[in-house]
Amino acid sequence: MKNYFKNTLYLISFFGLMISMSQCVKKDFDEPPINNIPVGNLLTVGDLYQIFADSGEYKFYDDYSVYATVTMDESSGNIYRSAYIQDSSGAVNLRLKQPGGLRVGDQVRLYLKNCIISEYENLLQIDNVHNDSNIIIRATRKYIEPINVTINDVNSGNYKAMLVKLNDVEFAQSELNKTWADAGDYGNRVVQDCNGNTLIVRTSDYANFGEDLLPQGNGTLVAIASVYRDTWQMLVRTVSEVSMEGPRCDSTGGGLEQISIADVRAMYTGSSTILPSGKKIAGVITSDRTNENLPGQNAFIQETNGAGIALRFADWHDLPMGALVEVDISGQELSDYNGLVQISNLPLGNAVNTGTGTMPAPVEINVGDLVADYDSYQGKLVKMTNVQISNSGGYSTYKYTNILDDGTGQINMYTYDWASFADENFPTETVTITGIASYYNDPQISIRNLDDVVVDGGGGGGGDIFFVDFENQTDYEDINISGWMNTSLDGSRVWIAREYSGNLYAQATSYNSGEHNIMWLITQPIDLGALTQPKIEFETAQAYWDHSALSVFISTDFDGSDIEGATWQPLGADLATQNDPEHAWIPSGVVDLSSYSGTAYIGFRYEGDDNAGQSTSFRIDNVRVYEGN
Repeated sequence: MKNYFKNTLYLISFFGLMISMSQCVKKDFDEPPINNIPVGNLLTVGDLYQIFADSGEYKFYDDYSVYATVTMDESSGNIYRSAYIQDSSGAVNLRLKQPGGLRVGDQVRLYLKNCIISEYENLLQIDNVHNDSNIIIRATRKYIEPINVTINDVNSGNYKAMLVKLNDVEFAQSELNKTWADAGDYGNRVVQDCNGNTLIVRTSDYANFGEDLLPQGNGTLVAIASVYRDTWQMLVRTVSEVSMEGPRCDSTGGGLEQISIADVRAMYTGSSTILPSGKKIAGVITSDRTNENLPGQNAFIQETNGAGIALRFADWHDLPMGALVEVDISGQELSDYNGLVQISNLPLGNAVNTGTGTMPAPVEINVGDLVADYDSYQGKLVKMTNVQISNSGGYSTYKYTNILDDGTGQINMYTYDWASFADENFPTETVTITGIASYYNDPQISIRNLDDVVVDGGGGGGGDIFFVDFENQTDYEDINISGWMNTSLDGSRVWIAREYSGNLYAQATSYNSGEHNIMWLITQPIDLGALTQPKIEFETAQAYWDHSALSVFISTDFDGSDIEGATWQPLGADLATQNDPEHAWIPSGVVDLSSYSGTAYIGFRYEGDDNAGQSTSFRIDNVRVYEGN
């Protein structure tokens, strides 16, 4: 710690200087109540960033404090159990143990003991912040003025978590007539300047303005500059800080002429070119954003009975497979990337999702003919039968480059390592493959999901009965999966979703619960009678070990509701132990379920007691039940 911290000890004098404030804050008050919490060594927000850069995730065990001002609170509902604070050196997100208690303009001392510096999808955060023991409010209504920045300034990453103001911006044409958030979900709305530079404005459906329509003019927007993975996004505090009533930027408007994708492809003659103004294309998105076998900025679009082409957006898009989309291509770059022809650097606002389209029928072709006339098929859906999948390196998963061979020729099939199915084993039998004809130095096929691989004479190539990786859950919220049960038999806690380094998982802990806890997370039913060799695999991890808390069971007489009335047998799986590194994922090993019959359920049981000092955190992830070989 001496390498990171200032050598200054701030002493609390007996005269009562620096009298602190507890978390229990009234909406209107004259003087903050006294709460004697030590100050210790002083740090800045910038120091916290340096600690994380040097050490990674870090927990404070000694007395340190940061003085800062609250720039965003929970009052609008756009964030929950969270706040943003800022000083002259930077800004950071706080993850609060309890909601409420802070207001924009509060000058606070953040007492760091037992707090944890971590990172959530590239956003630095101070976790495990207890409102009553870590936050002292020193003054109120001391508002920080936003910094005037451009969209490119925010995208540079130099204003992370800071309060900023954008001038001369507007919501993209594709966002007009939408509300700030979608019903039951977040809204990711594109804001742009008159040069086509874009940012995402992210709004929770719990925000008190989530159901309001977006403003349709041009003007200013004040918000927190946040980040999610590689996507910079703005968090609005209140709609009163969004003033967009001026005239919109000059544009070609709605008078775009639609041209065919084939005509666009014909404009590429071997070197980059700029597409003519006043033009648009339309088609169906054939790539699968959900299963992520493409970079987040990429998509493929194809006309129902025509050509297809790759789209490369300037940022991550959210266009789902099957969406009917119109794309303004005016003045955009047409180029190739290692042989793949694409419309490059498209602003997100240039693509408008107009509804659900009809997926183009794949062209049925053999590998030899496909390779011989590849330019005619690039960007299209194709289908090949009687295909054998192999890997020249002897590997058996979809990840990276595999070889497709149907006896008429060979072609590469490439799967990104972040695709949802990358680590699944490909079938050894002959298969029918549907995929997008792509290119990377050589022709290749890109499948969208495991439905694109069908064993000849059989079903899909994945073999999974179900695979749950918790990626559709929300950080800090209760696990909620269709068909699963998440419940407590003692205490108030259940399994919650947590995220670290871009990975979501299920977690149970008794830490700071003040009670005895028994939590069950039970899978959907498994019809063992429909399987020949049923298997299960999953991963577990532990942190802050002080007792063994996790057990895993199987039941074949559970009725779906009465846990205590069912018979639960221990499942012979490897679980994370005290001897394993904290946070390390431990594979369960392949557990054979073929000795059981009927309908089975797998139950993950956590038991802890915070009052007895038994509060180890346990995590589970990547629960896979499948038909084995």
